[in-house]
Amino acid sequence: MGGDSNSELSLCLSCRLLKPPMEKLVSLYSYTPQTANLLKALKYKRQWTLAKFIANLMAQNIYLTPLKENANWDIIVNIPSSFKNITQRGFNHNALIAHSLGKQLGLPIKLRALYTNNQHLSQASLTPEKRVKNVKGVFHANKHLVKNKHILLIDDVVTSSASLTEATKTLLEAGATSVDAYTFARSLKFRFSRMALLRM
Repeated sequence: MGGDSNSELSLCLSCRLLKPPMEKLVSLYSYTPQTANLLKALKYKRQWTLAKFIANLMAQNIYLTPLKENANWDIIVNIPSSFKNITQRGFNHNALIAHSLGKQLGLPIKLRALYTNNQHLSQASLTPEKRVKNVKGVFHANKHLVKNKHILLIDDVVTSSASLTEATKTLLEAGATSVDAYTFARSLKFRFSRMALLRM
């Protein structure tokens, strides 16, 4: 499984022109068949031990990424799943990853800091433009949990960064001091998706 440093030197043109609200957005790997199989086994086959394995990789490599600079996080927050997905799967895979990662980094995980009441939050089949519209206003933050906090925001895969961007805006509006986003994988369509957003 090859690493993907995603250093600031390789920041894509779309992110230079359409700067996300988070301080940093770092993905550990590209979304290859290997990483896809791991995440699908966790999400759809309920192989829960993979959450710890994925978190182990993220923890072991986090200080080899640009996130090592100013790594002063107070809490870890994960992208929430829709009620529909939790009902179907019986769990939120991002919460499992974040919980294990928090244990390894010695950071508290705040599962109730960010939530959604949206019933159909799935982004998988949507275009970049529709992804942005689909998550507009769907996240809510508990101000007493995030105010004045430096937050490490966790998601499994970033494709267009629509969910991470909207979640970051929500956390900052609720009083968070800063947000860094860290994902296990980054879609090979990431740069194409980001460029598509520039046309909106």
